[in-house]
Amino acid sequence: MGIVTVLCPATGKEVPTGLVMEPEAFKLARFGPRPFVCDACGEAHVWEKPEATVQIDGAPVKFTPIVK
Repeated sequence: MGIVTVLCPATGKEVPTGLVMEPEAFKLARFGPRPFVCDACGEAHVWEKPEATVQIDGAPVKFTPIVK
């Protein structure tokens, strides 16, 4: 399983979104904007899939974009 992370807009730190999923499942998933409370600054943020990275053991998983 991987931890879905985004950059905090206030601090620039990589933070977990609270979503945990397999990288391949994330790659295929469709979802809209998702809110979360940021571990770095304590504020509520909204993230979208293109801004997110799946981290496994602290390293980002690289995805090949799906073109339809």
